[in-house]
Amino acid sequence: MSDTEPKKKFDFSLLRRVLSLALPYRLEFYSAVALSLILAVIAPLRPFLVARAIDKDILTFDLHGLQTIALIMVGVLILETIMRYYFGYLTAWLGTSIIRDLRKKVYSHVIFSKLQYFDTTPIGTSTTRTITDVEAINDTFSEGLITIFSDILTIVSVAVYMFVVNWKLSLITLLPLPFLLLVTRWFQRGVKAAFQDERTQIGRLNAFLQ
Repeated sequence: MSDTEPKKKFDFSLLRRVLSLALPYRLEFYSAVALSLILAVIAPLRPFLVARAIDKDILTFDLHGLQTIALIMVGVLILETIMRYYFGYLTAWLGTSIIRDLRKKVYSHVIFSKLQYFDTTPIGTSTTRTITDVEAINDTFSEGLITIFSDILTIVSVAVYMFVVNWKLSLITLLPLPFLLLVTRWFQRGVKAAFQDERTQIGRLNAFLQ
C-alpha cells in the first residue's frame, strides 16, 4: 500500500494479523490480559476504603477500625504496585520479543527479494516500512492494545462503582464526557494526519539520501 492511498478506518483482518504475531507467546499474552482484569477490579478499592474510613471510623472515632482500614489500604497499594510493575514489564517484554521475531522475518524477506523489487520500490518506502512500521507494531503490544484494554476495563469498573454508590452524582460527574470525546476525536485525526505526513517525509528523505 502506498503512503498516498486512503486508509481504512479500522481493518479487523489487519488486527488479526498483528495479534497472530503473539501466538508463540500465548502464556505471556494471556497473563497480561488476566493482570489487566485483576487491576480493573482493584481500581475501585482505594476510594471504597477511603469512604469506609471516613463514614464508619473517623466520624465515629473508631481508632481500631481506622487502623485496620489503613493497613488494608497499604496492602492494596503494595499489591497494586507489584501487579502494575509486572504488567508493564510483561507487556514491554512481549512487544520486544514480537518485534525481534518480526525483524528477523523482514530481514529474511528483504535479503531474498528479487532485484526487480528494488528497481520498482523506492528505498525510502522500504526503509519506512521496515523501521517505522515495525516500531509501530512494537508500540501496539508494549503500550497500545493491552494497555488500552486494561484502561477501558478500569474505567468501566470505576463507573459501575460510581453508579452503585450515587447514580445522580455520577451523571453530573460524567456531563463533560461527550465534550472530551469530541476533543479526543479531533486530536486523534490531527495525530493520524501528522503521522502519515511524517512517514511520507521520512520516505522521501531516505530516497534523497540514497
